[in-house]
This record gives sequence, C-alpha cells and structure tokens, in this order.
Amino acid sequence: MKKQIYWGLAALILLIIGGVFLFVKNQAEIRQLEREVAEADKLLQQHNAQQMQKEKGHFHDDGTFHEGAPTDPIQTDTHSREYQPAPVQIPEGITDPEVLAAWERVDYIANNIWEFGGVPSPRAEELIAELYPPTLSDDSHGEGEMDMLSELAQYGDPRAAVVFATYAGEGIVTGKGMNRALVEIGVPAVPYLIPYIEPPYDFSVKEPMAAAYALGHIGVQHREELAGVIEHIIIPKLEVFINAPAEGPMMLAKMYAAKSVEMLKNKENLK
Repeated sequence: MKKQIYWGLAALILLIIGGVFLFVKNQAEIRQLEREVAEADKLLQQHNAQQMQKEKGHFHDDGTFHEGAPTDPIQTDTHSREYQPAPVQIPEGITDPEVLAAWERVDYIANNIWEFGGVPSPRAEELIAELYPPTLSDDSHGEGEMDMLSELAQYGDPRAAVVFATYAGEGIVTGKGMNRALVEIGVPAVPYLIPYIEPPYDFSVKEPMAAAYALGHIGVQHREELAGVIEHIIIPKLEVFINAPAEGPMMLAKMYAAKSVEMLKNKENLK
C-alpha cells in the first residue's frame, strides 16, 4: 500500500515538473514571438516614415533638397528613340493598288524604324548629330568623319541610316565599309536609299553605287518585310537605271544595279 502511495506521489511530482517545464518553455516562446512582432512593427514604422519623407522631398548626392519622391533610376534610364523620318515622296497618279501599297509600305518603314530591330544608343545619337548634315568641303578627305562613321557602324542604331545613305549617296565617303553598314542597318535604310537610284543619273549630283548595292542585299535578306516594295519599286527603278544612258563611273554603278536585280529575281533567294 505504501509503495503504491510512493509511486503515485512520484508520478504526480513528475507531472508537476513536466507542466512547469512546458509552461516555462511556452512563456519563453511567447516572449520571443513578442520580440519578433515588436521588431517587425518597428521596421514597418521606419519604412512608412521613409515613404512619407520621400513624398515630402528628398536629398540629392550634392546635399540639395527637392520636393517629391526621387526618380527611379531604373525607370528613367531609357535611351531616346527620337529621329526625323525619311521624307517619302509617293508619286502622284498611281492607279495600280499594289504599287500604291508598296509606296505606303516605304512610308510606314520610314516612320516606324524600330519595328525592324536595332538598338538605341546615346553615343550613336552624338555621332549622328556630329555627322549630319554633312559639312565637308569638296577638297576635304573627311578623315575625322571616316573614323566617326566607322564607330557609328558598330552600334546597330537604325537612325544612322540617314548618315550612311547621305555620305555614300553624295559621294562624300564611299567604299565597301559604307555599303556593309547600310546592309547591316537593313530595312530602315530603304527609304533613304531609294532616292539615289532615281533620275537624274548624274554623278555630279549623286552617286548611286551604294544604293544599288545595298538595296539588292537588303532585299534578299528581308524579302518578307519588303513584300511588294522589291517587286514594285526597287527592281523597276534599278532596271530603269540600268537601261539609262551612262558613261564613266556610272557604268560601275550599273554593274552593281544589274547584280542586285539578278539577286532579287533569283528564285533561290525567295526563301
């Protein structure tokens, strides 16, 4: 009987000890939770205070205070895409709806160059502003301009089309590098190049070689984007140029034009 009493008391003592342990443990966890809640509340109050301060104003790195929230550098770090579209002169009296649609496509390209790829570059903008409009005199070799043109070609900015088309088309700076730059720009260069394969065919006025070369290569590479433009504008204009009277340097331009027409009509290039 006494043993049973002892065992009962021992069990009771163990239960009391266990209960006390659990109570102490729970109290410790509750205090820890209270501390975490208090810390979170403190951080929230600090955040709200900072937001209110931003709405009232903010300090710049130079110590000056300005009203309103500071600008978000991620949102404001966007490069300008502004440019002056090529002036497309749609011929009057067009009765063929497919030809009219082709000219309207050229006008659309001129006003929407960013749809066809390219990267806006602040440095390219600076170079374009320096190079265009051209200011070279007849006796200038344009060495500084050639360096800038070479750099400009590296940025892939389609706004450079007006620079390369003008320099090559007016015979200021010509050569394979200029031709490649125009082909690299691609579709956005087309509205700037078409005028250089139109009459009058006079080397003292314009030099059509770069345009004749580039339009063929661009057409082959971008036939889908230039649907209708190749068949109804580029090829017919190149063929008129090929059949026009010419001599001297203009004969070389005709060779470029003939090669471009051959490339554009080649069924293997219709892919």
